[in-house]
Amino acid sequence: MDQIIITKNNGDKVTLFRYEGTMGVTSAEQICDLSGQDVVNISMVTAERFQWELGYTLDVFGRLYRINTLPNAIKVNDRRFEYDVVFEGLQYDLIKVQYLDMDTTGFSTGSTFFLMANIATFAELIVLNLNRVYNVGQWELGEVPIDTEVQNIDFQNETCLQVLQKLCDLYNTNFDIERLPLNRYKLNIRKPEKILIDTFKYGRARGLYALERTKANDKNIVTRLFAYGASKNLPLNYRAGSLRLKLPFVSIPSEGQPYIEDQQAIDKYGVIEASIIFEDIFPNRTGTVTAINVNNRLQFTDSDMDFNLTEIMGSTSTYMIAGTAPKIVFKTGSLAGYEFNLNANTQNNGYVHTDKRFTLLPYTNEQNMELPSATEPAFQIQVGDTYTIVDVAMPQSYITAAEDLLELTAGQHLLDNAKPRVQYALTIDSNYIKAKEVVPNLIINYFNAGDFVNVIDGDLSIDGKSQIQSLKRDLLKHYKYEITLGDEIPNGENRRYRLKRKNLLQGLQIRNVGLTNVQAYQVNQIANNVVINNAPPVNTSGSGIFTLDW
Repeated sequence: MDQIIITKNNGDKVTLFRYEGTMGVTSAEQICDLSGQDVVNISMVTAERFQWELGYTLDVFGRLYRINTLPNAIKVNDRRFEYDVVFEGLQYDLIKVQYLDMDTTGFSTGSTFFLMANIATFAELIVLNLNRVYNVGQWELGEVPIDTEVQNIDFQNETCLQVLQKLCDLYNTNFDIERLPLNRYKLNIRKPEKILIDTFKYGRARGLYALERTKANDKNIVTRLFAYGASKNLPLNYRAGSLRLKLPFVSIPSEGQPYIEDQQAIDKYGVIEASIIFEDIFPNRTGTVTAINVNNRLQFTDSDMDFNLTEIMGSTSTYMIAGTAPKIVFKTGSLAGYEFNLNANTQNNGYVHTDKRFTLLPYTNEQNMELPSATEPAFQIQVGDTYTIVDVAMPQSYITAAEDLLELTAGQHLLDNAKPRVQYALTIDSNYIKAKEVVPNLIINYFNAGDFVNVIDGDLSIDGKSQIQSLKRDLLKHYKYEITLGDEIPNGENRRYRLKRKNLLQGLQIRNVGLTNVQAYQVNQIANNVVINNAPPVNTSGSGIFTLDW
Protein backbone atom coordinates (compact mmCIF):
# COMPACT_ATOMS: atom_id res chain seq x y z
CA MET A 1 0.00 0.00 0.00
CA ASP A 2 2.02 2.93 -1.31
CA GLN A 3 -0.84 5.37 -0.93
CA ILE A 4 -3.50 6.22 1.64
CA ILE A 5 -6.82 7.73 0.61
CA ILE A 6 -8.54 10.23 2.90
CA THR A 7 -12.20 11.19 2.40
CA LYS A 8 -13.14 14.78 3.20
CA ASN A 9 -16.48 15.80 4.69
CA ASN A 10 -17.76 16.86 1.24
CA GLY A 11 -16.86 13.46 -0.23
CA ASP A 12 -13.71 14.56 -2.06
CA LYS A 13 -10.79 12.13 -1.97
CA VAL A 14 -7.22 13.07 -1.06
CA THR A 15 -4.38 10.66 -1.76
CA LEU A 16 -1.41 10.57 0.58
CA PHE A 17 1.71 8.96 -0.86
CA ARG A 18 4.63 7.22 0.81
CA TYR A 19 7.37 9.62 1.86
CA GLU A 20 9.89 10.17 -0.93
CA GLY A 21 12.41 12.95 -1.07
CA THR A 22 10.91 15.82 0.91
CA MET A 23 7.24 15.03 1.35
CA GLY A 24 4.70 12.29 1.96
CA VAL A 25 3.69 9.84 4.71
CA THR A 26 6.59 8.96 6.98
CA SER A 27 4.70 6.42 9.08
CA ALA A 28 1.21 4.96 9.24
CA GLU A 29 0.12 2.23 11.61
CA GLN A 30 -3.06 0.66 12.86
CA ILE A 31 -3.22 -0.12 16.61
CA CYS A 32 -5.92 -2.35 18.11
CA ASP A 33 -6.20 -3.99 21.51
CA LEU A 34 -8.67 -5.88 23.69
CA SER A 35 -9.27 -2.89 25.95
CA GLY A 36 -11.07 -1.13 23.10
CA GLN A 37 -8.34 0.98 21.51
CA ASP A 38 -8.70 1.08 17.71
CA VAL A 39 -6.81 3.88 15.98
CA VAL A 40 -4.68 4.67 12.94
CA ASN A 41 -1.74 7.01 13.52
CA ILE A 42 -0.32 8.80 10.49
CA SER A 43 2.74 11.04 10.41
CA MET A 44 3.39 13.05 7.26
CA VAL A 45 5.43 15.90 5.81
CA THR A 46 4.09 18.40 3.25
CA ALA A 47 5.53 21.34 1.35
CA GLU A 48 2.33 23.32 1.88
CA ARG A 49 -0.12 23.71 4.73
CA PHE A 50 -2.63 20.85 4.71
CA GLN A 51 -6.13 21.73 5.84
CA TRP A 52 -7.18 18.96 8.25
CA GLU A 53 -10.76 19.01 9.55
CA LEU A 54 -12.70 16.99 12.08
CA GLY A 55 -14.76 14.28 10.43
CA TYR A 56 -12.27 13.30 7.68
CA THR A 57 -12.39 9.52 7.29
CA LEU A 58 -10.04 6.72 6.34
CA ASP A 59 -11.12 3.27 5.16
CA VAL A 60 -8.36 0.76 5.81
CA PHE A 61 -8.31 -3.04 6.09
CA GLY A 62 -12.11 -3.04 6.02
CA ARG A 63 -12.47 -0.66 8.96
CA LEU A 64 -13.64 2.92 9.04
CA TYR A 65 -11.70 5.56 10.97
CA ARG A 66 -12.51 9.20 11.62
CA ILE A 67 -10.64 12.31 12.81
CA ASN A 68 -12.22 13.38 16.11
CA THR A 69 -9.43 15.66 17.37
CA LEU A 70 -7.32 18.14 15.45
CA PRO A 71 -3.87 16.81 14.44
CA ASN A 72 -0.64 18.05 15.94
CA ALA A 73 1.06 20.38 13.48
CA ILE A 74 4.57 21.81 13.23
CA LYS A 75 5.71 24.44 10.77
CA VAL A 76 9.43 23.85 10.27
CA ASN A 77 9.73 26.51 7.57
CA ASP A 78 7.69 27.89 4.68
CA ARG A 79 8.27 24.71 2.67
CA ARG A 80 7.98 22.04 5.37
CA PHE A 81 4.98 21.19 7.51
CA GLU A 82 4.80 18.13 9.76
CA TYR A 83 1.57 16.55 10.95
CA ASP A 84 0.66 13.76 13.36
CA VAL A 85 -2.92 12.64 12.74
CA VAL A 86 -5.03 10.22 14.76
CA PHE A 87 -7.96 8.48 13.06
CA GLU A 88 -10.26 6.74 15.53
CA GLY A 89 -12.40 3.64 15.01
CA LEU A 90 -16.17 3.43 15.06
CA GLN A 91 -16.45 2.85 18.80
CA TYR A 92 -15.25 6.40 19.36
CA ASP A 93 -18.55 7.57 17.85
CA LEU A 94 -20.10 6.23 21.04
CA ILE A 95 -18.22 8.88 23.03
CA LYS A 96 -20.34 11.54 21.37
CA VAL A 97 -23.63 10.11 22.64
CA GLN A 98 -24.92 10.38 26.21
CA TYR A 99 -26.51 7.32 27.78
CA LEU A 100 -29.99 8.60 28.58
CA ASP A 101 -32.82 6.85 30.37
CA MET A 102 -35.25 6.87 27.46
CA ASP A 103 -38.05 4.77 26.07
CA THR A 104 -38.90 3.88 22.49
CA THR A 105 -40.95 7.07 22.13
CA GLY A 106 -37.86 9.15 22.86
CA PHE A 107 -38.95 10.31 26.32
CA SER A 108 -36.04 10.61 28.76
CA THR A 109 -35.69 11.61 32.39
CA GLY A 110 -32.00 12.46 31.92
CA SER A 111 -28.52 10.99 32.16
CA THR A 112 -28.52 10.36 35.92
CA PHE A 113 -30.55 7.30 36.86
CA PHE A 114 -30.60 3.76 38.21
CA LEU A 115 -31.46 0.90 35.89
CA MET A 116 -32.03 -2.68 36.96
CA ALA A 117 -31.57 -5.01 34.00
CA ASN A 118 -29.45 -7.69 32.35
CA ILE A 119 -26.74 -6.99 29.80
CA ALA A 120 -29.10 -7.31 26.83
CA THR A 121 -31.39 -4.57 28.13
CA PHE A 122 -28.46 -2.27 28.89
CA ALA A 123 -27.13 -2.87 25.38
CA GLU A 124 -30.53 -2.22 23.79
CA LEU A 125 -30.56 1.18 25.48
CA ILE A 126 -27.09 1.92 24.04
CA VAL A 127 -28.41 1.25 20.52
CA LEU A 128 -31.56 3.26 21.20
CA ASN A 129 -29.43 6.25 22.18
CA LEU A 130 -27.12 5.87 19.19
CA ASN A 131 -30.08 5.93 16.83
CA ARG A 132 -31.38 8.97 18.70
CA VAL A 133 -28.28 10.94 17.67
CA TYR A 134 -27.42 9.29 14.37
CA ASN A 135 -29.90 8.20 11.71
CA VAL A 136 -32.74 6.01 12.94
CA GLY A 137 -31.85 2.40 12.14
CA GLN A 138 -28.17 3.12 11.55
CA TRP A 139 -27.18 1.05 14.58
CA GLU A 140 -28.50 -2.36 15.56
CA LEU A 141 -27.75 -4.84 18.30
CA GLY A 142 -26.17 -8.10 17.20
CA GLU A 143 -24.82 -10.91 19.34
CA VAL A 144 -25.18 -10.43 23.10
CA PRO A 145 -24.79 -12.86 26.03
CA ILE A 146 -28.02 -14.55 27.07
CA ASP A 147 -29.31 -15.44 30.53
CA THR A 148 -27.01 -12.97 32.27
CA GLU A 149 -27.54 -11.75 35.81
CA VAL A 150 -29.58 -8.68 36.61
CA GLN A 151 -27.56 -5.72 37.86
CA ASN A 152 -28.77 -2.51 39.45
CA ILE A 153 -26.42 0.14 38.01
CA ASP A 154 -26.18 3.81 38.88
CA PHE A 155 -25.46 5.85 35.73
CA GLN A 156 -24.04 9.34 36.22
CA ASN A 157 -23.77 11.44 33.04
CA GLU A 158 -21.93 8.73 31.09
CA THR A 159 -21.34 8.30 27.38
CA CYS A 160 -22.44 5.20 25.52
CA LEU A 161 -18.82 4.07 25.22
CA GLN A 162 -18.26 4.42 28.96
CA VAL A 163 -21.36 2.34 29.60
CA LEU A 164 -20.31 -0.29 27.08
CA GLN A 165 -16.89 -0.64 28.69
CA LYS A 166 -18.51 -0.80 32.13
CA LEU A 167 -20.77 -3.62 30.97
CA CYS A 168 -17.84 -5.55 29.52
CA ASP A 169 -16.05 -5.26 32.86
CA LEU A 170 -19.09 -6.31 34.90
CA TYR A 171 -19.97 -9.25 32.69
CA ASN A 172 -16.40 -10.23 31.79
CA THR A 173 -16.80 -9.96 28.04
CA ASN A 174 -15.72 -7.86 25.04
CA PHE A 175 -17.35 -6.00 22.19
CA ASP A 176 -16.86 -5.43 18.49
CA ILE A 177 -18.61 -3.41 15.78
CA GLU A 178 -19.50 -4.80 12.35
CA ARG A 179 -19.91 -2.63 9.27
CA LEU A 180 -23.09 -3.32 7.33
CA PRO A 181 -24.20 -2.08 3.91
CA LEU A 182 -25.65 1.44 3.54
CA ASN A 183 -23.53 2.94 6.36
CA ARG A 184 -25.12 0.82 9.05
CA TYR A 185 -23.38 -0.79 12.01
CA LYS A 186 -23.97 -3.74 14.30
CA LEU A 187 -22.83 -3.76 17.94
CA ASN A 188 -21.84 -7.22 19.21
CA ILE A 189 -21.05 -7.98 22.83
CA ARG A 190 -19.12 -11.24 22.86
CA LYS A 191 -15.78 -12.83 23.61
CA PRO A 192 -13.27 -13.40 20.79
CA GLU A 193 -13.00 -17.11 20.06
CA LYS A 194 -10.94 -17.42 16.88
CA ILE A 195 -8.05 -19.88 17.20
CA LEU A 196 -5.42 -19.69 14.47
CA ILE A 197 -4.14 -23.03 13.21
CA ASP A 198 -0.56 -21.79 12.79
CA THR A 199 2.30 -22.64 15.13
CA PHE A 200 4.81 -19.79 15.03
CA LYS A 201 8.48 -20.64 15.56
CA TYR A 202 11.86 -19.32 14.60
CA GLY A 203 13.13 -20.72 11.32
CA ARG A 204 12.52 -20.62 7.62
CA ALA A 205 8.81 -20.40 6.68
CA ARG A 206 7.76 -20.72 10.31
CA GLY A 207 6.41 -17.19 10.62
CA LEU A 208 8.34 -15.80 13.60
CA TYR A 209 10.78 -12.97 12.95
CA ALA A 210 11.44 -11.74 16.50
CA LEU A 211 10.22 -12.65 19.99
CA GLU A 212 10.57 -10.73 23.26
CA ARG A 213 9.39 -11.66 26.75
CA THR A 214 8.62 -8.90 29.27
CA LYS A 215 7.05 -8.67 32.72
CA ALA A 216 3.32 -8.03 32.40
CA ASN A 217 2.76 -6.46 35.83
CA ASP A 218 4.14 -6.20 39.33
CA LYS A 219 1.61 -8.55 40.88
CA ASN A 220 3.17 -10.82 43.49
CA ILE A 221 3.44 -14.56 43.03
CA VAL A 222 1.21 -16.61 45.37
CA THR A 223 2.06 -20.20 46.25
CA ARG A 224 -0.13 -20.60 49.38
CA LEU A 225 -3.61 -19.13 49.52
CA PHE A 226 -5.92 -18.56 52.47
CA ALA A 227 -9.39 -18.30 50.94
CA TYR A 228 -12.79 -17.47 52.43
CA GLY A 229 -16.31 -16.97 51.16
CA ALA A 230 -19.03 -14.61 52.32
CA SER A 231 -20.58 -14.50 55.76
CA LYS A 232 -24.16 -14.97 54.55
CA ASN A 233 -26.49 -17.95 55.07
CA LEU A 234 -24.27 -19.74 57.59
CA PRO A 235 -25.43 -21.31 60.89
CA LEU A 236 -24.27 -19.82 64.18
CA ASN A 237 -22.23 -22.93 64.99
CA TYR A 238 -20.53 -23.12 61.59
CA ARG A 239 -16.99 -24.58 61.54
CA ALA A 240 -15.77 -23.74 65.07
CA GLY A 241 -17.52 -20.39 65.02
CA SER A 242 -16.14 -19.15 61.70
CA LEU A 243 -17.95 -16.05 60.47
CA ARG A 244 -17.11 -16.79 56.84
CA LEU A 245 -17.45 -19.72 54.49
CA LYS A 246 -14.33 -21.87 54.65
CA LEU A 247 -12.57 -24.30 52.35
CA PRO A 248 -13.64 -27.97 52.70
CA PHE A 249 -12.07 -29.50 55.78
CA VAL A 250 -10.60 -32.40 53.81
CA SER A 251 -8.67 -29.97 51.60
CA ILE A 252 -6.87 -27.95 54.29
CA PRO A 253 -4.29 -28.87 56.93
CA SER A 254 -6.60 -27.94 59.82
CA GLU A 255 -9.47 -25.62 60.82
CA GLY A 256 -6.88 -23.15 62.02
CA GLN A 257 -4.87 -23.34 58.79
CA PRO A 258 -7.50 -22.98 56.01
CA TYR A 259 -5.23 -22.75 53.00
CA ILE A 260 -4.44 -24.51 49.76
CA GLU A 261 -1.05 -24.41 48.09
CA ASP A 262 0.75 -25.27 44.88
CA GLN A 263 3.60 -27.58 45.81
CA GLN A 264 5.36 -27.29 42.45
CA ALA A 265 5.36 -23.51 42.77
CA ILE A 266 6.61 -23.76 46.37
CA ASP A 267 9.47 -25.98 45.24
CA LYS A 268 10.38 -23.35 42.67
CA TYR A 269 9.66 -20.04 44.46
CA GLY A 270 9.21 -20.93 48.14
CA VAL A 271 6.19 -20.24 50.35
CA ILE A 272 4.53 -16.95 49.39
CA GLU A 273 1.25 -16.44 51.22
CA ALA A 274 -1.80 -14.37 50.35
CA SER A 275 -5.41 -14.14 51.50
CA ILE A 276 -8.57 -13.56 49.50
CA ILE A 277 -12.28 -13.24 50.24
CA PHE A 278 -14.87 -14.21 47.63
CA GLU A 279 -17.93 -12.24 48.74
CA ASP A 280 -19.97 -13.77 45.95
CA ILE A 281 -19.66 -17.34 47.23
CA PHE A 282 -22.07 -18.44 49.96
CA PRO A 283 -24.68 -21.18 50.45
CA ASN A 284 -27.93 -20.46 48.63
CA ARG A 285 -30.63 -22.05 46.57
CA THR A 286 -32.20 -20.86 43.33
CA GLY A 287 -35.94 -21.47 43.44
CA THR A 288 -38.63 -21.06 40.79
CA VAL A 289 -42.13 -19.69 41.22
CA THR A 290 -44.50 -22.51 40.22
CA ALA A 291 -47.79 -20.82 41.18
CA ILE A 292 -49.13 -17.47 42.33
CA ASN A 293 -52.14 -16.53 44.42
CA VAL A 294 -54.38 -14.53 42.12
CA ASN A 295 -56.17 -13.16 45.18
CA ASN A 296 -53.00 -12.10 46.98
CA ARG A 297 -50.19 -10.54 44.94
CA LEU A 298 -47.79 -11.04 47.87
CA GLN A 299 -47.97 -14.84 47.83
CA PHE A 300 -46.31 -17.41 45.58
CA THR A 301 -45.58 -21.13 45.66
CA ASP A 302 -42.41 -23.07 44.86
CA SER A 303 -43.41 -26.73 44.61
CA ASP A 304 -39.72 -27.77 44.51
CA MET A 305 -38.75 -26.12 47.80
CA ASP A 306 -36.70 -28.88 49.42
CA PHE A 307 -36.50 -27.85 53.08
CA ASN A 308 -38.89 -26.49 55.68
CA LEU A 309 -37.73 -22.94 56.27
CA THR A 310 -39.72 -22.68 59.52
CA GLU A 311 -38.66 -26.05 60.97
CA ILE A 312 -38.24 -26.09 64.74
CA MET A 313 -35.94 -28.52 66.56
CA GLY A 314 -36.85 -28.46 70.24
CA SER A 315 -37.24 -24.76 70.89
CA THR A 316 -34.77 -23.60 68.25
CA SER A 317 -35.38 -22.76 64.61
CA THR A 318 -33.29 -24.91 62.29
CA TYR A 319 -32.89 -22.40 59.46
CA MET A 320 -34.29 -19.02 60.54
CA ILE A 321 -31.90 -16.70 62.36
CA ALA A 322 -33.19 -15.10 65.54
CA GLY A 323 -33.89 -11.40 65.11
CA THR A 324 -33.40 -11.50 61.32
CA ALA A 325 -36.17 -11.69 58.74
CA PRO A 326 -35.52 -14.06 55.82
CA LYS A 327 -35.48 -12.25 52.50
CA ILE A 328 -36.49 -13.22 48.99
CA VAL A 329 -34.39 -11.75 46.16
CA PHE A 330 -35.83 -12.20 42.69
CA LYS A 331 -33.26 -13.01 40.03
CA THR A 332 -35.40 -13.05 36.91
CA GLY A 333 -38.76 -11.69 35.92
CA SER A 334 -40.41 -8.31 36.40
CA LEU A 335 -39.06 -7.94 39.95
CA ALA A 336 -35.52 -9.09 39.18
CA GLY A 337 -33.08 -7.62 41.68
CA TYR A 338 -35.70 -6.52 44.20
CA GLU A 339 -35.49 -7.80 47.77
CA PHE A 340 -38.50 -8.53 49.99
CA ASN A 341 -38.80 -9.58 53.62
CA LEU A 342 -40.98 -12.55 54.44
CA ASN A 343 -44.04 -11.40 56.32
CA ALA A 344 -43.47 -12.51 59.93
CA ASN A 345 -47.02 -11.45 60.84
CA THR A 346 -48.58 -14.17 58.70
CA GLN A 347 -48.87 -17.91 59.22
CA ASN A 348 -45.52 -19.57 60.07
CA ASN A 349 -43.62 -16.29 59.69
CA GLY A 350 -44.28 -16.02 55.97
CA TYR A 351 -43.67 -19.61 54.85
CA VAL A 352 -46.01 -22.62 54.98
CA HIS A 353 -44.20 -25.81 54.07
CA THR A 354 -47.31 -27.97 53.64
CA ASP A 355 -48.07 -26.13 50.39
CA LYS A 356 -44.64 -24.51 50.04
CA ARG A 357 -46.14 -21.03 50.01
CA PHE A 358 -44.24 -17.79 50.66
CA THR A 359 -45.85 -14.52 51.78
CA LEU A 360 -43.92 -11.29 51.30
CA LEU A 361 -44.00 -7.86 52.83
CA PRO A 362 -44.56 -5.19 50.17
CA TYR A 363 -41.76 -2.75 49.41
CA THR A 364 -42.06 0.87 48.27
CA ASN A 365 -39.39 1.90 45.77
CA GLU A 366 -37.78 5.27 45.04
CA GLN A 367 -40.68 6.22 42.75
CA ASN A 368 -43.13 5.64 45.60
CA MET A 369 -44.52 2.54 43.89
CA GLU A 370 -45.50 -0.36 46.12
CA LEU A 371 -44.09 -3.69 44.93
CA PRO A 372 -45.31 -6.21 44.00
CA SER A 373 -47.81 -3.93 42.29
CA ALA A 374 -51.53 -4.35 42.78
CA THR A 375 -52.34 -3.02 39.30
CA GLU A 376 -49.27 -3.20 37.02
CA PRO A 377 -48.44 -6.68 35.64
CA ALA A 378 -44.98 -5.39 34.73
CA PHE A 379 -44.21 -5.24 38.46
CA GLN A 380 -45.82 -8.44 39.69
CA ILE A 381 -44.61 -11.93 40.52
CA GLN A 382 -45.04 -14.34 37.61
CA VAL A 383 -44.85 -18.11 37.26
CA GLY A 384 -41.32 -19.02 36.14
CA ASP A 385 -39.60 -16.18 38.01
CA THR A 386 -36.51 -17.35 39.86
CA TYR A 387 -35.40 -16.21 43.29
CA THR A 388 -33.00 -16.93 46.11
CA ILE A 389 -33.38 -16.78 49.91
CA VAL A 390 -30.90 -14.84 52.07
CA ASP A 391 -30.45 -14.15 55.77
CA VAL A 392 -31.14 -17.76 56.70
CA ALA A 393 -28.97 -20.68 57.81
CA MET A 394 -28.98 -22.97 54.77
CA PRO A 395 -29.07 -26.78 54.97
CA GLN A 396 -25.76 -28.61 55.07
CA SER A 397 -26.00 -29.81 51.45
CA TYR A 398 -25.93 -26.21 50.23
CA ILE A 399 -23.09 -25.36 52.59
CA THR A 400 -21.06 -28.29 51.23
CA ALA A 401 -21.70 -27.25 47.64
CA ALA A 402 -20.63 -23.69 48.41
CA GLU A 403 -17.45 -24.92 50.11
CA ASP A 404 -16.65 -27.02 47.05
CA LEU A 405 -17.15 -24.02 44.79
CA LEU A 406 -14.94 -21.94 47.06
CA GLU A 407 -12.18 -24.54 46.71
CA LEU A 408 -12.45 -24.58 42.95
CA THR A 409 -12.55 -20.80 42.63
CA ALA A 410 -9.64 -20.38 45.05
CA GLY A 411 -7.77 -23.09 43.15
CA GLN A 412 -8.19 -21.16 39.92
CA HIS A 413 -6.95 -18.01 41.60
CA LEU A 414 -3.93 -19.88 42.95
CA LEU A 415 -3.12 -21.40 39.57
CA ASP A 416 -3.41 -18.01 37.91
CA ASN A 417 -1.01 -16.43 40.38
CA ALA A 418 1.50 -19.17 41.16
CA LYS A 419 3.94 -18.04 38.47
CA PRO A 420 5.31 -14.72 37.21
CA ARG A 421 2.99 -12.86 34.83
CA VAL A 422 4.68 -12.24 31.50
CA GLN A 423 3.73 -11.11 28.02
CA TYR A 424 5.35 -11.74 24.68
CA ALA A 425 5.99 -9.31 21.83
CA LEU A 426 6.12 -10.94 18.41
CA THR A 427 7.24 -9.56 15.08
CA ILE A 428 5.72 -11.68 12.33
CA ASP A 429 7.48 -12.60 9.08
CA SER A 430 5.64 -10.59 6.40
CA ASN A 431 6.33 -13.16 3.70
CA TYR A 432 4.74 -15.89 5.80
CA ILE A 433 1.44 -13.98 5.93
CA LYS A 434 1.57 -12.88 2.29
CA ALA A 435 1.83 -16.51 1.26
CA LYS A 436 -1.64 -17.03 2.73
CA GLU A 437 -3.32 -14.75 0.19
CA VAL A 438 -6.11 -16.65 -1.53
CA VAL A 439 -6.02 -14.22 -4.46
CA PRO A 440 -2.53 -12.83 -5.21
CA ASN A 441 -2.14 -9.22 -4.03
CA LEU A 442 -5.62 -9.19 -2.50
CA ILE A 443 -4.84 -8.01 1.03
CA ILE A 444 -6.04 -10.26 3.84
CA ASN A 445 -6.53 -9.44 7.52
CA TYR A 446 -4.94 -12.39 9.26
CA PHE A 447 -4.77 -11.27 12.89
CA ASN A 448 -7.25 -9.55 15.19
CA ALA A 449 -7.04 -8.58 18.84
CA GLY A 450 -8.44 -11.49 20.84
CA ASP A 451 -7.34 -14.24 18.47
CA PHE A 452 -5.52 -17.20 20.01
CA VAL A 453 -2.07 -17.91 18.61
CA ASN A 454 0.24 -20.88 19.17
CA VAL A 455 3.90 -19.92 19.68
CA ILE A 456 6.78 -22.23 20.55
CA ASP A 457 10.20 -21.19 21.77
CA GLY A 458 12.07 -23.16 24.40
CA ASP A 459 14.60 -20.45 25.18
CA LEU A 460 11.88 -17.97 26.23
CA SER A 461 9.66 -20.63 27.80
CA ILE A 462 6.57 -20.39 25.66
CA ASP A 463 4.79 -23.43 24.27
CA GLY A 464 1.05 -23.12 23.89
CA LYS A 465 -1.88 -20.95 22.96
CA SER A 466 -1.80 -17.31 23.97
CA GLN A 467 -4.31 -14.57 23.26
CA ILE A 468 -3.47 -11.48 21.24
CA GLN A 469 -3.83 -8.55 23.63
CA SER A 470 -2.84 -5.91 21.10
CA LEU A 471 -1.48 -5.58 17.60
CA LYS A 472 0.22 -2.95 15.49
CA ARG A 473 0.05 -3.12 11.69
CA ASP A 474 1.94 -1.03 9.17
CA LEU A 475 -0.29 0.57 6.54
CA LEU A 476 2.62 1.02 4.16
CA LYS A 477 3.82 -2.58 4.57
CA HIS A 478 0.49 -4.20 5.20
CA TYR A 479 1.78 -7.59 6.36
CA LYS A 480 4.17 -6.13 8.88
CA TYR A 481 2.62 -7.02 12.23
CA GLU A 482 3.82 -6.48 15.78
CA ILE A 483 1.76 -8.50 18.23
CA THR A 484 1.58 -8.59 22.01
CA LEU A 485 0.42 -11.85 23.55
CA GLY A 486 -0.88 -12.39 27.06
CA ASP A 487 0.48 -15.04 29.37
CA GLU A 488 0.62 -18.52 27.90
CA ILE A 489 -2.46 -20.72 28.11
CA PRO A 490 -1.54 -24.39 28.62
CA ASN A 491 -1.97 -26.85 25.76
CA GLY A 492 -5.06 -29.00 25.70
CA GLU A 493 -8.66 -28.71 24.69
CA ASN A 494 -9.36 -26.09 27.34
CA ARG A 495 -7.72 -22.74 26.56
CA ARG A 496 -8.14 -21.30 30.02
CA TYR A 497 -8.25 -22.53 33.58
CA ARG A 498 -11.94 -22.15 34.27
CA LEU A 499 -13.74 -24.07 36.95
CA LYS A 500 -16.79 -26.09 36.17
CA ARG A 501 -19.56 -25.31 38.61
CA LYS A 502 -22.51 -26.41 36.50
CA ASN A 503 -22.70 -30.07 37.55
CA LEU A 504 -21.40 -29.29 41.02
CA LEU A 505 -24.12 -26.81 41.94
CA GLN A 506 -27.25 -28.34 40.39
CA GLY A 507 -28.95 -24.99 40.48
CA LEU A 508 -27.00 -23.44 43.34
CA GLN A 509 -26.39 -19.94 41.94
CA ILE A 510 -23.63 -17.89 43.48
CA ARG A 511 -24.15 -14.15 43.69
CA ASN A 512 -23.50 -11.26 45.98
CA VAL A 513 -26.84 -10.10 47.32
CA GLY A 514 -26.92 -6.48 48.47
CA LEU A 515 -27.56 -5.98 52.15
CA THR A 516 -29.54 -2.76 51.80
CA ASN A 517 -33.25 -2.97 51.31
CA VAL A 518 -33.45 -1.62 47.78
CA GLN A 519 -30.15 -2.49 46.15
CA ALA A 520 -30.02 -5.26 43.59
CA TYR A 521 -27.36 -7.91 43.93
CA GLN A 522 -23.96 -7.31 42.37
CA VAL A 523 -22.40 -10.20 40.53
CA ASN A 524 -18.68 -10.72 40.95
CA GLN A 525 -16.75 -11.34 37.72
CA ILE A 526 -15.34 -14.52 39.09
CA ALA A 527 -18.81 -15.95 39.60
CA ASN A 528 -19.70 -14.97 36.04
CA ASN A 529 -16.77 -16.85 34.60
CA VAL A 530 -15.96 -19.97 36.56
CA VAL A 531 -16.21 -22.72 33.98
CA ILE A 532 -13.53 -24.90 32.44
CA ASN A 533 -14.03 -27.60 29.83
CA ASN A 534 -12.23 -30.91 30.24
CA ALA A 535 -10.51 -29.90 33.47
CA PRO A 536 -8.12 -32.54 34.83
CA PRO A 537 -9.02 -34.18 38.13
CA VAL A 538 -8.36 -32.19 41.27
CA ASN A 539 -5.99 -33.86 43.70
CA THR A 540 -6.86 -32.83 47.25
CA SER A 541 -5.12 -35.19 49.60
CA GLY A 542 -6.10 -33.42 52.81
CA SER A 543 -2.67 -31.83 53.15
CA GLY A 544 -3.79 -28.47 51.84
CA ILE A 545 -1.96 -29.10 48.58
CA PHE A 546 -4.05 -28.16 45.54
CA THR A 547 -2.69 -29.62 42.33
CA LEU A 548 -3.99 -30.44 38.90
CA ASP A 549 -2.93 -33.77 37.44
CA TRP A 550 -2.05 -32.77 33.87
